[in-house]
Amino acid sequence: PFPDISVVLFRCLPEEGDRNEYNRALVKALLKDGRIYLSTTTIDGNYYLRLAIGVYKTHLEDVEFCLQILKEFSASYAQKYKKCEQRSERKMRENTPDFVQKRNE
Repeated sequence: PFPDISVVLFRCLPEEGDRNEYNRALVKALLKDGRIYLSTTTIDGNYYLRLAIGVYKTHLEDVEFCLQILKEFSASYAQKYKKCEQRSERKMRENTPDFVQKRNE
């Protein structure tokens, strides 16, 4: 018998920053890389990645390859994202008048 088609929802949870933006940017980087294709969805305001597993041409090696790419990208992208967040925060502080900064501290 043919396997049932399954779609697995998941998302990466960075320690800092906006989780939805992180996952959107991660998907964009994965699509640009081109080795795997994931679809996406938003549920209750949360952005998720979707992986179709169980299509009759999907094998265990395909799933393992996808997981390997996801681990690779999430590890390297987390560092890039964190640096980007830090630059954005620093730039925001540089462009914020002193009286606004003091009020927020």
